[in-house]
Amino acid sequence: MRLHPVVASLFVQLVSACAEPAPLPTRPPLSSFQQDATHRATRPEGCAADEATWEGDLTVSTSSSIWARAKMRCVRQITGDLILETDSPSGLLALSTIEGSLYLRDGGAAVDLHRLNTIEGDLVVERPTFGPAHPAPLQGLSGLEEVEGSVLIEKVDGIETLDGLQSLRVVGGDLYLDRLDDLVDSGALGALEEVGGVLSIMAWRKATSIDGFGALTTVRGELRVVCHPFVSQFAGFPSLKTVGGNLNLQVLPSLTSDLDFPALETIGGSLLLVLLENVRNVGPMPLLRSVGGDMNYGWLFSAESIGEAPRLESVGGLLGYDNLPNLKHIGALPALEVIGGDLYFNTVAASELPDLGALVRVEGELELRDLQNLENLSALRSLQQVKGDTDLSDLPRISNLDGLAALEQVDRLYLTRLPVLESTAGLASLSAVKSGLLVHTCERLTDLTGFRLLTQSGKIRLDTLPNLESLDGLSGLQLIQNELVIEELSSLQSLDGLNQVTTITGHIQIDHNEKLLRVDALQGLSRVTGTLRIFNNDSLPHAEAWALAEAIDRISGAVVIHSNGS
Repeated sequence: MRLHPVVASLFVQLVSACAEPAPLPTRPPLSSFQQDATHRATRPEGCAADEATWEGDLTVSTSSSIWARAKMRCVRQITGDLILETDSPSGLLALSTIEGSLYLRDGGAAVDLHRLNTIEGDLVVERPTFGPAHPAPLQGLSGLEEVEGSVLIEKVDGIETLDGLQSLRVVGGDLYLDRLDDLVDSGALGALEEVGGVLSIMAWRKATSIDGFGALTTVRGELRVVCHPFVSQFAGFPSLKTVGGNLNLQVLPSLTSDLDFPALETIGGSLLLVLLENVRNVGPMPLLRSVGGDMNYGWLFSAESIGEAPRLESVGGLLGYDNLPNLKHIGALPALEVIGGDLYFNTVAASELPDLGALVRVEGELELRDLQNLENLSALRSLQQVKGDTDLSDLPRISNLDGLAALEQVDRLYLTRLPVLESTAGLASLSAVKSGLLVHTCERLTDLTGFRLLTQSGKIRLDTLPNLESLDGLSGLQLIQNELVIEELSSLQSLDGLNQVTTITGHIQIDHNEKLLRVDALQGLSRVTGTLRIFNNDSLPHAEAWALAEAIDRISGAVVIHSNGS
C-alpha cells in the first residue's frame, strides 16, 4: 500500500499525538496570593449597596479566615483573579463578574458560583494536588454565559461530566477539553455558540459518545476531535458555519455515526477526516464554499459514500481520497475551479471520480493510482493545466484518455500499468510536458497520437509496450532534455517519428526491442550529451546501429553497442 507523502507525514504526527500527552499551552504564572488586610472588599457595610467590588486577586483556601468568608457573601465583582484552593464552599454567592481568571486548583468539591455570568480572563481547571477531581467540579457555574479568555480543562482525572456549563455561549479564546480519562458526558455544552480560538476535544479514554455542540456556529481557530478509542456515537456540529483553522476528525476507530456538516460554509485551514475506520457515510456539505488548506479523506476503510459539495469553489491545498476500499460513491464538486495543491485518488473502490466539471487547474500533482473499478476520466473533462506531475497508474479498466481532452500542460506524465489502454488520442490538446514522459507496461497500447503537439520534453521512456508498432505520435519532437529510453517494444520495427529530434541532453538507450530493424530516424541528431547504448535488439543489424553512432555529430559520453542482430 503506497501512501501519499502528505498522508504518511500526517499518520506519523497522529501516532505521536495520541500516544504522548501534549504539552499544556503557555500560561502566565499563577498567583500564590492569599487574601489579607491589604486586600479588603470595597463595599458598603452590611451589603447595603447593589454592587460590591473586590480589588485585585482573591484566593480562597481552607485557611481563609472566618471574617473573610463572611464578607465574601456580598462580593459581586473581582477585578483580578479568583483562585479556589478549597474543598468547601467559597461563600461567593453574589459574584457575577471576574475581571481576571478563575482557577480551580484543588478540585475536591464543586464550585458554588451560580450567579457568575462573565469571566474576562481564563477558566482553568487544574489537576488536584491530592486525589482525583470532583466528578462534576463545574456544576456550580450554571449561570456562566461568557469566558472572554480561554477554558482549559486538561489532564484532570476524576471529571465525569461538564455539568455546570449549560449556559456558556461564548469562549473568546481557546477551549481545551483534552485527556480527560474519566469523562463520559459532554452534553452540558449545548448552548455554546462561538469559540474564538482552538476547540480541542482530544483523548477521552472512557467516553462512548460526544454530543452537546448543537448550537455551535463558529470556531475561529482549529477544531479537532481526535484520539477517542471508544467513541461510537458523535452528534456532530449541525449548526457549524465557520472554522478559521483546521477541521480535524481523526483516529476515532469505534465511530459508526454518519458525519454531517449541513451548515458549514467556510474552513480557513484544512478538512481532515482520517482514520475513521468504521464510518460508513460522510454527508453532503451543501453550503461549503471554500477550504483554505487541504481537503483530505483518508483511511475510511468502511466508508461507502461521501456526499457532494455543490458550492465549493476553491481548495487552497490538496484534495485527496486515500485508501477507501469500500467507497462506492463520491459526491460531485461541480463548482470547483482551482486546486492549490495535489489532486489524488489512491486505492478507491468507486467506478467514477467525483464530477469536477469546472476544474481547470491543479497547482500540484494529479495522481490516480490503484483504482481497480474506475472506468473513465470524464470527471476531469475541463482540466487544462497540472503544474506538477500527472501520474496514472494501476487503472485496469481505463481503455482511453478521452476525459483529459482539454489538458494542455503538465510537468511529468506517467502512464504506467494500464493493461487495457489502447490509445493516447484523448491527450490531443497536450502541448507541453516539461520534465518527462514515461509510458510503461501498457500491453494493449497501439499509438502515441496524443503527443503530436509536443515539440520538446524532458526524459522520455517508452517501456514494455508489446503492441506499439509506431512512434509517429512523436513526430513534432525536436528537443529531449535528459534522456531517451526505448525498451521492450516488441512490435516496433523502426524509430520513424523521431526524425525531427536534433538534440538530446542526456543518454540514449535502445534495448530489447526484438523486431527493431532500423534506427536511422535519429541520424538527424547533432548532439547527445550523454552515452549512446544500443544492445539486445535481436533483429537490428550491427551495421545499422553503428551507422547511427557515426551519423551523430557529437556524443559526449561512451558508445556501447553489442548483442544486436547480425
